[in-house]
Order: sequence, then C-alpha cells, then structure tokens
Amino acid sequence: MINNREDKLSILQGLPCGETIAQGISDLSRGLVSVESCLAAIASPRLKNAGIIDEVIELGPIDSEHTLYNLLAKDTSRHPYSAYKSRLQELNSFENALDHRLKWQAGLPA
Repeated sequence: MINNREDKLSILQGLPCGETIAQGISDLSRGLVSVESCLAAIASPRLKNAGIIDEVIELGPIDSEHTLYNLLAKDTSRHPYSAYKSRLQELNSFENALDHRLKWQAGLPA
C-alpha cells in the first residue's frame, strides 16, 4: 500500500492518461463533475486496489460512464461515441500501465 498523498499521486507520473486521472482525483475531491473526474471514477476500483484512493467513487444517480458520454456529447467538435470510445481506450491503457508499474515495484514478473 502507498502511504502518503504525494506518493499516491506520484505513481501516476509518466503513465498514459496519468495526468488526466490525477486531475480527475483532484476534481472528485472538490466535488466537480468533469471528463477527468468521470474517468477517475470509472477507474476507482483499480485505483483503490492500488492504494491510490481510499474508496470506490460514484458520481451520483447516473453512472460515471453515462455522465462521461453526456459530457462528451456537449462537445460539438467530435462525435460523442467516437470521443467516448477513445477516452475509454486511454483509460484501459492507463489501467494496464498502472498494473505493470505496480508489479514491477513489487518485484513481480509483469
């Protein structure tokens, strides 16, 4: 387990989408709903298991994935489904990279 807040967020440095997730965690701690906070909420089970956050996060009555889609739909410069799928692919890359880093730090084979 990771002990202090700086260490908790430092593990995200250099990971794909790591800055986005760090911003999302910050937004969630301030009660903000943003694309970043939705991504952090979607990843929250993995973040909790890694010791980065203390509890799984839910944004409210509408699940985080629907909220993410609705936020992306407000951006008229892109098709919302394409943007949504792209963000989820970035999140998947982040989660895989986080798992790899945690295994490496623990001295386990990746």
